[in-house]
Amino acid sequence: MTPWQLFKMFFKISSVTFGGGVVILGMAETEVRKRGDMSEQDLLDIVSLSAAMPGPIAVSSSFLIGKHYSGIRGAFMAVLGVLVPPFTIILLLSNLVLKYHNSPALKAFFLGVICAVAALLVNVVVRQLKSILLPDLLNLVPYAFVILLMVFFNIHPLFAVAGGVAIQWLRKEKKS
Repeated sequence: MTPWQLFKMFFKISSVTFGGGVVILGMAETEVRKRGDMSEQDLLDIVSLSAAMPGPIAVSSSFLIGKHYSGIRGAFMAVLGVLVPPFTIILLLSNLVLKYHNSPALKAFFLGVICAVAALLVNVVVRQLKSILLPDLLNLVPYAFVILLMVFFNIHPLFAVAGGVAIQWLRKEKKS
């Protein structure tokens, strides 16, 4: 994919997406799958890394996908494509939203958006869990470990996730 194609793809996705980075990531994943020119493992790595990197997921995922296809130029154009629409929309619509924030129609619109975003998030999570868990059910162990540490032992999420990462790393080391 050329840098310009990356810009157009992420511009299109970002223009019609509500709900933030995870939703944009899910839609970008769908677009990349449609193209069929990225391996499932590369895509899964990008999705996982995007979620783990600090900063907005939309920026991380667009950067990594752009870099995969067209190097640094592709990464720059993809990030630009994901950032221009929300910036423009906020500039154009912020006064209207502030003026009509009590409007029943606007409230109904945002309620619909919330429902759609929830459905998209569930779709992304289910797709990720399928691709992670179905090949090897033992991949569930780190997730269960993190939940166990946080819920039952009141361990800080940062340390619980670090423990889960350590378990997964040890499992991978044993395999190789």
